[in-house]
Amino acid sequence: MASRSLAQWAVPAAALAVLLAALVAGSRWRRDVARAGEPAKPEGVAAGVDADLFARSKGFREVLESVRERGEQLARRERELAAREAALRAREGLATFERGTSAPNGPCSTGVARVYQSMSADDAAPIVDGLDDATAKSIFACLTPRQVGGILAAMNRDRAVALTRALSRDSGTR
Repeated sequence: MASRSLAQWAVPAAALAVLLAALVAGSRWRRDVARAGEPAKPEGVAAGVDADLFARSKGFREVLESVRERGEQLARRERELAAREAALRAREGLATFERGTSAPNGPCSTGVARVYQSMSADDAAPIVDGLDDATAKSIFACLTPRQVGGILAAMNRDRAVALTRALSRDSGTR
């Protein structure tokens, strides 16, 4: 008996499915026919914009296009400039690294080098005056040329001359 009731509902359900499919297909067909009957819009016409208005606004569209192109040019230049800045920073970092100030485990990362970097030239000169050449050169490698010049100016004249000669011998071999 249960199979009869299922059979009784199967035929009307199939008919309803066919009817629903026909309605969906008909609505799609009407929409496609309506679109085919519309005049073709010029390229770039936005939805809801009258074709006559679009044709009259050719100059405005050209201005918008030139603004868009200029924006693309500026964006490209900005990327190129950012690349140049990155290269320049890398070059500056390399120069600093060669001097030894940025090496995380290099000679300039020690506390002694940092102490001399923070000292005034008048305070550092008597101390450097008593150091051997190798130690003084390693400390000078961590300082800026302005700091080295200040220390040499405040040092004993003979010791400053000897240290300058030692520094120039090393810089001549590079």
